[in-house]
Amino acid sequence: MEMLIKTFAGLEELLAQEITDLGGQDVEIQTRAVSCTGDRQLLYRLNLWLRTGLRVLVPIHRGQVNNEQELYDSIRQVDWDQYLSPD
Repeated sequence: MEMLIKTFAGLEELLAQEITDLGGQDVEIQTRAVSCTGDRQLLYRLNLWLRTGLRVLVPIHRGQVNNEQELYDSIRQVDWDQYLSPD
């Protein structure tokens, strides 16, 4: 599973090392974030033990958009019932 972990500017290297130490694979430093791959157990470990990570995000959809309408069209392709319910 892909994950993107947000952080403050300047902490990307430290965050990448933390993720690697916790078992993250394919660790890649980005601007104010670090991406990695791993299983659900890694997701839980990152949420529990990261000190320099602000949020652990798991992408649910990818799409190329060039304007606002394409963004809305892309979002409508997501099966939101998998993630949200009226209750």
